[in-house]
Amino acid sequence: MPLFTYQNLQQSRVTFSNAKSQGFIKKANKSTNFDVFLSHSFKDKDLVIDVKNKLHDYNISVYIDWIDDPQLDRTHVNRETAALLRLRMQQCKSLAFLDTENGISSGWTPWEVGFADANKQKVFIIPIRKNEISYRNYQGREFFSLYPFLDEEPNARDHKNTLWINSSYQKEHYNTFQHWLTHGEPFTNHTSPHNI
Repeated sequence: MPLFTYQNLQQSRVTFSNAKSQGFIKKANKSTNFDVFLSHSFKDKDLVIDVKNKLHDYNISVYIDWIDDPQLDRTHVNRETAALLRLRMQQCKSLAFLDTENGISSGWTPWEVGFADANKQKVFIIPIRKNEISYRNYQGREFFSLYPFLDEEPNARDHKNTLWINSSYQKEHYNTFQHWLTHGEPFTNHTSPHNI
């Protein structure tokens, strides 16, 4: 399978307005821990919900500021906003940057990625493309290319779809996302695609 595309993520779309009316957007507890802090542009809000749903299918908990802390006002950012985001990043096992055109142009995403990286947290990229491309053809943008990236493909054992984290600097080096989230690098070298 290729990297994630807008089309395959939209297949079970819950729009922002529907998510709000169904109570999907609610305040998180101050001590709640998450698997992933999702760094993104609010312009991608419906896509962000699609990604949250996709990761939830794999029992991965995701922090999204405007969902889990809806009291935050993105138009009036202050020290308290930054302090809460720092706290939330520290409550997450990893940080994912949602690689879209909007995400690249966001002023917040480089700050969030830099903070997580400086704190030695696991950082990875979720590339979203308009057209299907193989994970083998993925090229990260600017400094985001330093981090491993996520894709979804069947595994060789039972042919079930699996989330894979791929090395950004060694071809054919990857692990399951869950293994990487628990153990981190190094990645495993595989001669055939995703055969764990």
